[in-house]
Amino acid sequence: MTKVIVKNNAERYEYINEHINEHINEHINEHIKLNRYERLVLDAIANNPKINQNKLSEILGVSKSTVRRVTDSLKEKNIIERVGSSKGGYWRIIQD
Repeated sequence: MTKVIVKNNAERYEYINEHINEHINEHINEHIKLNRYERLVLDAIANNPKINQNKLSEILGVSKSTVRRVTDSLKEKNIIERVGSSKGGYWRIIQD
């Protein structure tokens, strides 16, 4: 068993976040094939559930309509859902 020494809260958060993302991605990719943009959006949502489509567009370097298509696709595949309003809500990754 590997012992990890974490120096501060930021490192602890990063370490935990990486393992959560790996688990989510492995679980989803086992059952559903995702394209590159779907994986990138899913990772961004896992890192920041309150991220909006404008910020996703900026981070990924794609148009807002591309982000909308990708998030719609992920919603249709029952991978994510939007909880609350577009401004005050957040994305939730659905676990089956």
